[in-house]
Amino acid sequence: KQELELIPVVRYYGRTLFARTTQGTLEGGARFELARGLFAGVQLAYVGGNDRTDVDPGAAIGAHLEWDTAVGPAPVNLLLRVGRHLDGDLGTQTDLRGTVGVYGSRGLLVGVFAQATWASDEWVSSYYTAGGGGP
Repeated sequence: KQELELIPVVRYYGRTLFARTTQGTLEGGARFELARGLFAGVQLAYVGGNDRTDVDPGAAIGAHLEWDTAVGPAPVNLLLRVGRHLDGDLGTQTDLRGTVGVYGSRGLLVGVFAQATWASDEWVSSYYTAGGGGP
């Protein structure tokens, strides 16, 4: 299913703690700078449910690598994230996300976003197969 979804962005980064939304996922945790602009961290994320497959909302714990840089005047963010659902039967998901800023003025920021996702068989069955029991 493909659809356009407007999602507000929360992006708070303290010295160590952070909270953010990315494509409708709210997560927070701790991160540490490994090199200039390259961060590693751990997070707890809200995972939305799926009415079609009878999966209730829940949480996932995970880790990430994030790189903030720029290409000319355009800010670029790359995020590699892996999360394991706290309900062990629901599996693991990994995603690679990239955002390039295309406009910024007076607090308004616009970016182009792309994502690739890989998931365990349990995650796919639970979230994407009607009935949640298998492909």
